[in-house]
Order: sequence, then structure tokens, then C-alpha cells
Amino acid sequence: MIKIAFFDVDGTLLKMGHKELSERTLHALISLRRNGVKLCMATGRGYLSAPRFPGIDFDALLTFNGSYVTVGDEIIFKCPLDRMDKLQILQNLKDMHRALAISNEHFIITNGTDPDLEQYFRFGNEMLKIDKRFDERVHEDIYQMMCSCREEEYERILAGTHHTQITAWWDRAADIIPLECGKGNAVRAVLQHFGFTKEEAAALAARMREFPHVALKGLMAIPPVSEFPGENCRYFAEMRNLFVDIKAKRYDNVSMECLSMGMSDDFTDAIAEGSTMVRIGTAIFGKRNYNT
Repeated sequence: MIKIAFFDVDGTLLKMGHKELSERTLHALISLRRNGVKLCMATGRGYLSAPRFPGIDFDALLTFNGSYVTVGDEIIFKCPLDRMDKLQILQNLKDMHRALAISNEHFIITNGTDPDLEQYFRFGNEMLKIDKRFDERVHEDIYQMMCSCREEEYERILAGTHHTQITAWWDRAADIIPLECGKGNAVRAVLQHFGFTKEEAAALAARMREFPHVALKGLMAIPPVSEFPGENCRYFAEMRNLFVDIKAKRYDNVSMECLSMGMSDDFTDAIAEGSTMVRIGTAIFGKRNYNT
């Protein structure tokens, strides 16, 4: 049976601004590893910025918000930015007199700097590197762009693009990534690579007593992107059935308090199928128009 655990970096594995794992976190990871659990790091950081911790080897790295996934030395999923969109964004930011950073598995470089972009890099304990060959290297496969900006500038930054989106957790900078990427797609690639099934998820719940430092509180579903209402109901129903089945067995160290399903486009379907927690952004703050 395959057992897999996914961990975000900033705010989960690491406290914000810290470089080292806490003793408790390190102990939990070692315990999981000893019990045969595969460890996967899922982060918005780039491949070169993903932290490496002494004594802990992660089986998979999901970097660039899911645009680039590796298992050891093998690349199992990659989704670079659209070539024309990259050049359009570069021109848009030049018109705004704004610096741009680009990143792939080989480099993290910028064509300039500003205080907010420098601070954004410092959050990940990185330093900006201005490269004179920036306009040449932007033509390589790029998985993530970064710039300082405010939310009201997103539309202008993405004007003229068709395959690109902005994601941001800080109100003074943002990551620019492909529309087709995302941690959900990356997780699916990892599960497909290792062959993890819903039956194995249920079997892992039965063994949670072996992991005293990790408590199973529930399940979360990220279904495929859907254009039509109701299309994801079958996925939500399948997850609800798994949730109910695990909860009924009353396993040790398993409380099953939360069934997290549904985002802005499908939360009503998710609630109808039993979701107890929805993850909504666009429906509250309004839909962003990324294209002209």
C-alpha cells in the first residue's frame, strides 16, 4: 500500500521567515518516513528555492505552484508559461516601469529591482539577481514570473494574455503562472505516478494510530476544472461516501470533523453533496478579468 503526505512550506513546514524545521516538525516527518509514508513538498516557491532539510529527503517536489513536479531526478509533470504571454507580460511591466523576475529549474533572475520585490524574495530567504541576459533568457521555458503589484494592477499586467493567471498571498507582490497549472493537477500527477487509490486512502486512515504526531481531521477534494454546473457532483459524492465510511469505522487518531469540498464555481454542488467546508474567493471578492 502506498502512503503519501503532502506539505506546504511557508506557514506549514516552516514558520514565516524561518529557514529551519522546528524540532516537533522534524520529529513528525521522521516518524512518517519510518512508517513508510512518502513525503511530498507542495509549494509556490521555485525549484531552486525549495528548501532542503538535513536528514529528510522528500519523495516528490511540487514547485512553482504545481507547474513543475519531480520525483527524484525524474520530471513527472511540467507546465511552462505560454511563450506569447510571457513576452506580453514583459512588455506590460516595462510600460508600467516595473521590474520582473523569472524562474525555472535552472535560474531565478530579474531585469531590475524595487523595494516590494526585494521584500517578496526575502520572505523566502532569497536575494534578487539582476541578469544582463534577461531579455534573452526569458525565451527559455519559464514556470513562474514574479513582480511587485497591487490587486488593482492585475488586469493591466495580464492585458493581452490568454493562458496566464495571477496568484498572490501578499498584497504588494504576485506570482504569474499558467492557467493550466495548479497544485491540484500536480497532486494528481504524483498520485498517478505512485498509484495511490481511494482504497489506499481508506487503508491509511485505519493505520493513523501508528502516527501519534499527525491527526486525521477530515478529507479535502480538488476535482477537475469544470465548465458546466453539476459536472463535479460525482466526484463530491464519491468523496462523501469515502468520508462517511471512514468516520463510521471510528479509527484511533481519526476524528473526521471536516469534509472540505467546493470552490467558487461549484460550492453549491459540493454543499448539496455534504461538504462542511468550502474554499471561496472569487464569489466573495468578485471575478477578476485577466484578459482584455
